[in-house]
Amino acid sequence: MWSVVSRRTTAEVFRYRKRNPLPLTLPIRTFSIPTGLYGFPHLKTAKGFQPFVDEAIQRSGELVSFIRTKPPAAEIMRAMDEISDTVCSVVDSAVLCRNTHPDREFVEEADQASKKINEYLHVRKEICFLGHWDVRQITVGIKHLNTNYDLYDAVKKAEQECHRLSEEGQRGIRNLRVDFERGGIHLFPGMKVTRPKGVWWLMRVLQVAANVRSKAICGTKTVEKGLVFARSNPELQYSENIVMDPGTVDIYPSSRIPKNLHYLVKPIYHSESLITKYFSGSRDTIKEKGFRIMTDPQTLASVLQFSSDEEVRKMVYIRGNSVPRANVDVLKKLISARHELAQIMGCRSYSEFSVKPNMALSPKVVMSFLLEMSKMVQAKAIEEHRILANFKKEKYGQNDGNLRPWDEAYYMTTMKSSAYKLDSSIVGSYFSLSNCIEGLKVLVQSLFGATFHSIPLAPGESWDPQVLKLSLHHPDEGDLGYLYLDLYSRKGKYPGCAHFAIKGGRRISQTEYQLPVQTQVGWLNVACAAVTSVFFVASIESAAVSFHCLHREPPSSTSQAHVFFVASVGSAAVASAVVEFAAVASAAVASAAVVSASVASASIVALVCNFSGSRSPSAVTLSHWEVETLFHEFGHALHSLLSRTDYQHFSGTRAVLDFAEIPSNLFEYYAWDYRVLKKFARHYSTGEEIPEKLVESMKGARDMFAATELQRQIFYAIVDQTLFGEQPLPHSDISSVVAELKREHTNSEHVEGTHWESRFSHLLNYGAGYYSYLYAKCFAATIWKRLCQEDPLSPDTGFALRTKFLQHGGAREPSALLNDLAGDGIYKYYDGGIMPDISSLCDEMKLIEEYQKQVNL
Repeated sequence: MWSVVSRRTTAEVFRYRKRNPLPLTLPIRTFSIPTGLYGFPHLKTAKGFQPFVDEAIQRSGELVSFIRTKPPAAEIMRAMDEISDTVCSVVDSAVLCRNTHPDREFVEEADQASKKINEYLHVRKEICFLGHWDVRQITVGIKHLNTNYDLYDAVKKAEQECHRLSEEGQRGIRNLRVDFERGGIHLFPGMKVTRPKGVWWLMRVLQVAANVRSKAICGTKTVEKGLVFARSNPELQYSENIVMDPGTVDIYPSSRIPKNLHYLVKPIYHSESLITKYFSGSRDTIKEKGFRIMTDPQTLASVLQFSSDEEVRKMVYIRGNSVPRANVDVLKKLISARHELAQIMGCRSYSEFSVKPNMALSPKVVMSFLLEMSKMVQAKAIEEHRILANFKKEKYGQNDGNLRPWDEAYYMTTMKSSAYKLDSSIVGSYFSLSNCIEGLKVLVQSLFGATFHSIPLAPGESWDPQVLKLSLHHPDEGDLGYLYLDLYSRKGKYPGCAHFAIKGGRRISQTEYQLPVQTQVGWLNVACAAVTSVFFVASIESAAVSFHCLHREPPSSTSQAHVFFVASVGSAAVASAVVEFAAVASAAVASAAVVSASVASASIVALVCNFSGSRSPSAVTLSHWEVETLFHEFGHALHSLLSRTDYQHFSGTRAVLDFAEIPSNLFEYYAWDYRVLKKFARHYSTGEEIPEKLVESMKGARDMFAATELQRQIFYAIVDQTLFGEQPLPHSDISSVVAELKREHTNSEHVEGTHWESRFSHLLNYGAGYYSYLYAKCFAATIWKRLCQEDPLSPDTGFALRTKFLQHGGAREPSALLNDLAGDGIYKYYDGGIMPDISSLCDEMKLIEEYQKQVNL
């Protein structure tokens, strides 16, 4: 599932807001005054993206100038944080708009904004003069953020002084330095931008990085002195090919497709000539109805599950795993580009480059973990395969007894239904969308003593009328954060389910956590126009309230929105504040100093789903798989909402990948526990509580072929590690490598000519990182068993989850957090990295005997 967290490096994504305390006792109220998209005043129209970008670049430049003065380490850390926030306000609003907005003009303007801000982040100029780099021209590009030597030198200086910072500040400075170096800026330490060799190598690093970076601009050509530099982005090509070539299969007659699949297929007709009965020389023409099946992943999965026609399943399987053909070559280019980047960075493989920042630390640790899991699950997966083959043979008279790849999903579904008498419509009747939202409320109330309250969206803030906004409120602490729900499917929308962190929170004192504030006062807008991008602090009625000329939101993707508040003040206070602001602003301009202040920023996150049906929450029912997905993404959301870090740099899911997936995997357990489900899962028409027997049947069906599904996920992760591992690959043909791994690590045959890896998009988004799901799943299993299983809704459980885990985001070492939460033995050290204990997952999957056997070997 998709969960979707933006994977920008810290050096790309600097985050800062300088501390100015906002007393929580200050009266704050919402105003239904017009604002821009996601709460950004610039975005009242699509054309507002242009000034939005320009202002962000200008403000970042001011902060860069401030950092060049080499202030103390604490100020450098804060300023870097502010640059991140400034840049990401544009990046993330553009990403959201491109994925969810129904207006093409907004989408196109967002696309242009995204390109421009990425030009600012990364060097885009490729200028050559008679075979030599034109240093004067290149220097202009080098001053962009990720290749700015002044910033890098300032961060290194701050690291030398970091003993004066808090533990979190020290961690932040170190991470910034490491991420700068992951961009290659350190490769020639004495060669600044005036040294041609240093420039050439840095440009080469950036060019290769651009070729593997999903947000980079591609397809551009720069002509200088008769030389052409053409750049293509294999990641973008790969994604576009998947969209453009989903594959189709035409089936005749239409009766071969069951009615429960008709909503997924398109009616088609062809003409057929018939010889009439009485006139042998006469022919009649009739139109025969059929169906065209798109073999996109969602449709493919449904047809393989529910079509009883083996020939239909075979055609759909082969077609769906053979498109897009163009991606076979694109994937080769992607692997080659990433490998070149890794080698330039001094790594033996892209896998090493990708895994190094994570808990696992190295591909050796990852592969050892995956191979251990593969051995553990093998015996049970073989037994499940045998049972399935026998079921096909005995129940359906298939004498050959061979289980083909297009058979597995169908017979698994049929066997589960037969064994547990499950009807998906009956299960869904207990999970109306409104009930499931109530379930999220049950979790936060029971575990954390908090409640969700609905908040009206300001005019112009929303991108769809059905978007909901909730505040997470604690009776003692006030509003903890804000959650946006964009739950319904619509044309042109991002097709999956995902969580997107919009704004990260930060601590302003030992007892206070900053809350969102935005001013919409006329005099303030005038003042901001007069002194562009200068931060100021105005004292209002003895309360230090921070205002900001730029309205910002930090990283992630898909569903971004903003909450606007106005401080209630009297006219005398306003007049006083104007005077004070003018004095502060004048002093700032005169001294060329950066006067930093902030918009108060609690976490703001969004969940984007694609639930089909009526747009009434009480009328929409979810499959249990959709419920599990919702809870998975909600785990990510809670990680952000409950985060209480000093820097937004580490807020919530801004942690290493193989750690960030733990909360989401943990909260999947809540979607299966009857003690939780009975609190909200009620029949949509009768109000009947979900029967415990039904929940037990659901769990039985889930576990029936769990080893086979786990084996499949292990296989995917091994493919990911192998393709981005050391080169060259054992076979020159990628599909041959994948086929060999499939034979070695699964019980399913490879069908010659198929190449499912050509549309396995996780190879793009999580190159060499797909293992993280399984890795996090093992940690989640241990946490559930040790902490939650006895009483999953206990306030004590919630207190431990919040104070020892969720509130720290990525601010502390993951190993320390895990050990504090679950105790010794939750992981072990292996070859310098961390490997999760797998015994809890093995026990859960009834593999404990096999686990003990492996341990004793």
